Amino acid sequence: MMARRRKSKSLGEMGLTLLAIGVGVLVALTFLQSSPLTIMFEAFRPWAWLAVALGAFFLGLHVLPSNRGKGLDWTPVEPVFGSRRTAPPRPADQPSGVLIDDDIRNRWRPPERAPDAAAPPTVWTQAVFDLIEWRRFEALCEALLQHEGHITSSQAFGADGGIDVRLYSDSTKSQLTGIVQCKNWSGKKIGEVQIREFLGLKTDHRVATAIYFTSSTFMPAAQELASRHDLTLIDGSRLLRRIQAQPAEVQQHLLAIATDGDFWRATCVNCGSKMTLKTNSTNGTRFWACGRCRHTMPARQNEGLA
Repeated sequence: MMARRRKSKSLGEMGLTLLAIGVGVLVALTFLQSSPLTIMFEAFRPWAWLAVALGAFFLGLHVLPSNRGKGLDWTPVEPVFGSRRTAPPRPADQPSGVLIDDDIRNRWRPPERAPDAAAPPTVWTQAVFDLIEWRRFEALCEALLQHEGHITSSQAFGADGGIDVRLYSDSTKSQLTGIVQCKNWSGKKIGEVQIREFLGLKTDHRVATAIYFTSSTFMPAAQELASRHDLTLIDGSRLLRRIQAQPAEVQQHLLAIATDGDFWRATCVNCGSKMTLKTNSTNGTRFWACGRCRHTMPARQNEGLA
């Protein structure tokens, strides 16, 4: 292929050279007609025309190969990545029609998808908190408060100012009386920093009631700080007891709320879409990724496994 291109290029250059020489000589003969040596110069005229003819012939040979392939459907395909001209065998988990260089292929990982839940939990245990995602946990805590007589409101996603559930004095919801924070942190304890931030919210909103739910436990320093400032802390064990103290039909209703829909798949805090579980190819950590707004958030150890 390269030799053919070089040959075509040399024919073009030779044609242009002969054409230039022939035309130059013919122009010179036109200006030298009045010279005493006209007869001698006229001897070059046939050679000049021959140079013009050969130049035109070589230029035609140069142009012809470039137009020969026009109109055909076939076009060569270059790899998308890298400098390789042939595509290596495609792994079974790699999308078809995509050519990926070796170093990119080794780092490529298909998105993980949590398996479909064969059957949601039918009874209340501590394991339910480990299965459900953060939005289901907040909905559960709010539903429990409603069954206990509170009037509530919440925000499904977006900025909530650090308050997951708001409590009101009556159905008009004109007077805020309490704030609630919900943290589904299985295996991770709530520390003093989180309680101090929640205390600041209580002070700013000037409410008498402040309840902090978690599926895990509280550190001693967090418990001491809460007791000094009249904050109600409800850990996973206490939350489970409060649920189990409800009538059987209420327990089933709360369980239905906790396991509604894809209860194991995290909800994006920005747009409310269900996220996809992926694995970082560099360090192997698992995280949730939103396909709509591209937001990511870390995954708990057993999160996404129904």
